[in-house]
Amino acid sequence: MTAYRDTIAFLISSFPIEIDTDIQLKKNPPTMASSEFLTNKEQGDWAEQIVLNAVNTHSTEYCAVQYGRSDDLAAGDPGFAEFYSEYQDELNDIGKKPDLLIFRRSDAPDTDCSDIDDAIVREAIAAIEVRSSSFLVNKYASFMNNRTRGAEAECSR
Repeated sequence: MTAYRDTIAFLISSFPIEIDTDIQLKKNPPTMASSEFLTNKEQGDWAEQIVLNAVNTHSTEYCAVQYGRSDDLAAGDPGFAEFYSEYQDELNDIGKKPDLLIFRRSDAPDTDCSDIDDAIVREAIAAIEVRSSSFLVNKYASFMNNRTRGAEAECSR
């Protein structure tokens, strides 16, 4: 089985345009968080918990564990600038960690996954980055309402 990193390295080397894999992004930390940002963050945290609980409650074969960052600091909070700088360094070093790792229950780690090593991460069978969007929620609700009305119309024929 080819390692994920080897697959990515092969894809990068095969791409017809050179990809600079040594790019280092360094941004100044934001100084304040908008209410929209805070709302979206809370919504994302909620969505992550929904997925985590759904897998762990309804699957006998698999379990989900939190892996990505779950810090509660926001711009303007004490210590945020240092946190932001460390996070930028982490992004430059290893990239964005997915929110959840999915393991077979028999292979699940007994440890807090925020500090697990690569060997344990490689045992995961999937990684999930959870996203939540009010726009998509509204779009889905509209789709489901239209689908329900269509089904009701079919039933009344």
